[in-house]
Amino acid sequence: MKRSGEELTKSEKKFREIFNKANDMISVNTMAAGGIPGKFLEVNEVMSKKLGYGKEELRNMSPADIISSDIKIPENTGVILLEKGHSTYEVMVVTKNGRKIPVEVKSHIINYEGQDVFLPVSRDITDRKRAEDKLKSSLEEKTILLREVHHRVNNNLQIISSLFNLQSPYVDENSREVLLVSQSRVKSMAMIYEKLYQSPDLTHLNIKDYVKSFVSNLFSLYGVETGIIQTQIKVSDIKMGMDTAIPLGLIINELVTNSLKHAFPEGTKDKKIQITL
Repeated sequence: MKRSGEELTKSEKKFREIFNKANDMISVNTMAAGGIPGKFLEVNEVMSKKLGYGKEELRNMSPADIISSDIKIPENTGVILLEKGHSTYEVMVVTKNGRKIPVEVKSHIINYEGQDVFLPVSRDITDRKRAEDKLKSSLEEKTILLREVHHRVNNNLQIISSLFNLQSPYVDENSREVLLVSQSRVKSMAMIYEKLYQSPDLTHLNIKDYVKSFVSNLFSLYGVETGIIQTQIKVSDIKMGMDTAIPLGLIINELVTNSLKHAFPEGTKDKKIQITL
């Protein structure tokens, strides 16, 4: 009995040392209604130091007294905890002097002195949150920059298209035709950058939307009145990157402009252009 008592004391001392010297804040809490952690029964030294409260002070408190209203425990946490025996969530705890610390809590149900209690292990994730905020800020900056690049490229291409248009009245018929073809090619690329600029993705655009807008633009450029030539656009909702979209736009431009110029001799009825992709 004496040997058994010594072993028990040694074991208890060892696990208390682990409990107190762990890097994370550890506590033992009663189980309140709905599976919500209640009053603190035990807290380790790390938790006492981090929060600035003495152990006895914390034993008269509950998580509700230290959790900030900024980030609350998710409502379904208690249900998950009771069903699975464990749960993970993030909250903001407030120290005695008012400093806020973001923590990730991993909570388990254990048997403690004959009753089911919670064992929450709370890890300070301040550095991780800073890194996430920095990464998010960097991503937002790059998104703004990329959007600005698309916008400026589109503007520059539109200017080139306008210059072709301004030059048209001062050249002969053959040269005017060349300028018109060049203008439609430039517009096919400009519209891609315009659509990318408007897209939430910024790297892929919806080809269906692009083809409809571009074909309508081509009809206007070549002075084709609405209804004279029927268009059927059967394009699926395909997302496409610039490397594919730009040559595809040029191909569509060639096919549609050639159709407008050569497919319908004088007197042709039921004029129709169908684009399927």
